[in-house]
Amino acid sequence: MHVGGSLLWQAEVSPSGNSTGHIGVGVDEAWQDGSILFYNLTPEGNRGTTLVANQREGANSAGVFLQGDAVIADVWQARASIRYDNVWYISENRTEPALNDDQSFTHWTPRVTLGRAIGRQNIYASIAGGLESPAFNEIDPPAPYDTLTSLNPFLGPTFSTTYEIGIRGRAAKGLDYDVAGYWIDVTDDLVPFDGGSYFETAGKVRRQGIEGSLDWKAADHWSFLLTGSVAMNEYVEYVNDRGDFSGNRMAPLPDWFGSGTAEFRITPTLKLNGGIEAVGSLFADDANTQEVDGWVTGNIGADWTRLIGGTTMHIFGLVQNVADKAHTSSVFINGSDGRYIEPGLPRNLVVGLTLGW
Repeated sequence: MHVGGSLLWQAEVSPSGNSTGHIGVGVDEAWQDGSILFYNLTPEGNRGTTLVANQREGANSAGVFLQGDAVIADVWQARASIRYDNVWYISENRTEPALNDDQSFTHWTPRVTLGRAIGRQNIYASIAGGLESPAFNEIDPPAPYDTLTSLNPFLGPTFSTTYEIGIRGRAAKGLDYDVAGYWIDVTDDLVPFDGGSYFETAGKVRRQGIEGSLDWKAADHWSFLLTGSVAMNEYVEYVNDRGDFSGNRMAPLPDWFGSGTAEFRITPTLKLNGGIEAVGSLFADDANTQEVDGWVTGNIGADWTRLIGGTTMHIFGLVQNVADKAHTSSVFINGSDGRYIEPGLPRNLVVGLTLGW
């Protein structure tokens, strides 16, 4: 079961003749509740008769926020907000012993952004707080605490502070760009262990980098999009019973990433496209002993759209991993028994049809 709702009140304000703005107040509420009923599996793969788990899991997220924005002298833009969150978990165990438990987290999160337009460019800077609460599949207690409680007593919310400065705009006709630098300090970042069966927290984490994009409409028929980022993501303070990982690279984040796409419109309804994606090497574990090589993949495709009567028909085809390169699809952080990567698909064809009315 999942129910919720939100309410927002907003008004326009004009403190002076050369400035306009808005102020708003809102609340939101969401409740999710459900039951878990697990039995053992027989050697044949069927449901057995031994009850493994029978419990109720519920979570409530409530928040209230105040926000405002203003445009001053048609060149300055300012935005500020503050939000209060209250997240509550409940677990009711219907087996013996009944390990019922509940937890709640609260936090104030501010955000301030200031920008200025200079011709066709816009420069901005922002400071923002962040809050991320564990999902229910992340708060199972590891042994031996699973015999004492049904919620992990060591997990709490993840707090972050993000500093960002950037510039975006138009460099020339048909050429748009966006460049930003960021610095994120994170406290109690969630990290999986034992193959993702359980989660713990890394005391302090830092993510910093530069990212950008270039969008070029070269002509009536050609368009190109380039995106890329370079980053340094590290554990600043992270010590547990498996070791001291302070100073190590964060798993599984690469140091760099890039992609490029090109599109050629043959007719107003038919276009060809292609793309390439490159990912730098990364680590799959906190100790930085399981390194995953970077990879490059490409794809080509075609799209055709046609209006037939009152129906829009869209047909597309895409050849993925054109060069049939070995690459990684996903990484299991701190995997068990030496299993920590899932290979990506070889060269494959995707064909689809979409109808709209």
